[in-house]
Amino acid sequence: VFGWVQHYLDAHTTARLEANHTRSIDVIQRLGLRPTGNLSTTLLSQLPTNQVFDLWIQEKTLRLPRLHTDLDGLTIAHLSDLHFTGRTTRPYYELVVDETNQLDADLVVISGDIIDKRPCFPWLTEILGRLQSRYGTFFVLGNHDLRVRDELRVRNDLVRAGLIDLGGRFQ
Repeated sequence: VFGWVQHYLDAHTTARLEANHTRSIDVIQRLGLRPTGNLSTTLLSQLPTNQVFDLWIQEKTLRLPRLHTDLDGLTIAHLSDLHFTGRTTRPYYELVVDETNQLDADLVVISGDIIDKRPCFPWLTEILGRLQSRYGTFFVLGNHDLRVRDELRVRNDLVRAGLIDLGGRFQ
């Protein structure tokens, strides 16, 4: 049953996919340094075939027949699983924000697992507060965001940075 469901979902997604372009940025080459915060991360990131510092940007064009014509051409930049831990340092995330801003998207959406470690709280405002889009930057929290045991601070810091909290709401 799982195989059939997956095939069905893939077939419908493929039928709507008009274009799919992917590019990769070698973060170490771009920054001129390995953005690691400790020895174990430095060593693990050097293992053969490890792509932790390859930033992949996928640009997809979808055809959605029932989409309202006012939304035709809408662009969305989607970020997920940033995992602010300190093991990967600020320059990496600053590059992610810079590249996202260069996409000139109508909306930016962050779909959870933003922060894992409390010492990275300032990054929420200082780094993610730099995100730009025409109609807003939206976020929902993930399970890792709840593990820092201060959900209210995570939400408040992101909102203070100019992001819009979609947590548990719909319209």
